Amino acid sequence: MAFRSFAQLPQELRDQIWQYAVWEEEGRVVEMNQNIKPPVGQDHWSCEYTSAAKIPGLLHACHDSREAALERWELRFAFLDEPLPHPPKVFFDFDTDTLYFGTKFSRIVMFVDGVEIDDYGRLCRLALDINAQYFPLTWDYSGVVSFFGVKFSELEHVVCVERFRPKYWDSGMANDVCPLTETRLSNAIQSTANSGTGNSTGSWLSYRTVSRRSRWVEKVRREYEAIGWKCPEFSIVLDTQRPVASHGHWTHLSRILGVS
Repeated sequence: MAFRSFAQLPQELRDQIWQYAVWEEEGRVVEMNQNIKPPVGQDHWSCEYTSAAKIPGLLHACHDSREAALERWELRFAFLDEPLPHPPKVFFDFDTDTLYFGTKFSRIVMFVDGVEIDDYGRLCRLALDINAQYFPLTWDYSGVVSFFGVKFSELEHVVCVERFRPKYWDSGMANDVCPLTETRLSNAIQSTANSGTGNSTGSWLSYRTVSRRSRWVEKVRREYEAIGWKCPEFSIVLDTQRPVASHGHWTHLSRILGVS
């Protein structure tokens, strides 16, 4: 039922209501897109960072709600490279939102080079499509740790999204591997980033696949400890709704995900 007398309330009370509504909103998963455009009469390529993540409705409800919402969600991630910079186009809350680099943006190294240090240095929650993510071939585990430790000094949680490689589909297992919808994957990432624990999304996975990823996480954690830096929490989310087996191993994910 609509409250039609809201506009007649005192301004101070309306402002308090909007403030309460703003901070009741849950954090979001904001997947980054990198739009590279061919040059038009220029020698340099143009690039802009965008996201298809849903913009919080309070930014559009009315003038007062937008003023309150802008105290939480900021327009961030401007592309600064000259001579064709682009203004920020992504609303983001550094305290509760998770920035996700999926298959649409696999080179996080390029992202860091193109935005202000305040845009990546304040990130607390980060999600990476671990199969699609590209790092220089010359980097070992210490190189990855040095990159994250220096560039993302406020990082608290890293969610590794495990997607299944095409070989599973090629081997006739298409009926057994069903990727999560975009909404369910975002929900799994967000709940994992908030809880600080590994999240199976109700799936099963072969012991071999998950243990390999767990070993990767453990090596990264040891490198953090060797350098003396505080290691962020690491978790794994599976982009699948159905079980997968290999070599006869059927082990529930929660029993082997010791990476929280």
